[in-house]
Amino acid sequence: MAEEKDYEVGFKKPPKHTQFKKGQSGNPSGRPKKVRNEEEIMLRELNALVPITEGGKKKSMTKMEIVLKRQVNLAMQGDPKAVRFVSELYRAAKKNREAAEGEEVMTVTLVFEEEEERAKEIAESNRRWRERLEGPEEEF
Repeated sequence: MAEEKDYEVGFKKPPKHTQFKKGQSGNPSGRPKKVRNEEEIMLRELNALVPITEGGKKKSMTKMEIVLKRQVNLAMQGDPKAVRFVSELYRAAKKNREAAEGEEVMTVTLVFEEEEERAKEIAESNRRWRERLEGPEEEF
């Protein structure tokens, strides 16, 4: 008790009852675990590598690649659901590729136009410097 009375509360001296206790965590619950949504779980699972043997050779493929390969094989055997699935997937992939190529062409065009403008500015600047350097020569 005498020790508590002698203890002076002030700058960098908090009251004893608010100080951390020995052997007790300052955050007993800990940081909450990250909540994973279904999309993240699905992507992680479908991108997992699986060892397979194909044509007598061992290799690894993602689960998604295996599913797509199986669907294509079923479609080739005439399974109507697989044919529909593969056709829709093909159309979507083709549409995405064409859209991406269109964006790429547009980006290249914009970059080319910017570079062309910059080249004209540099040429103009060089012309002005040449005029200054080749201006009237002074005799000493």
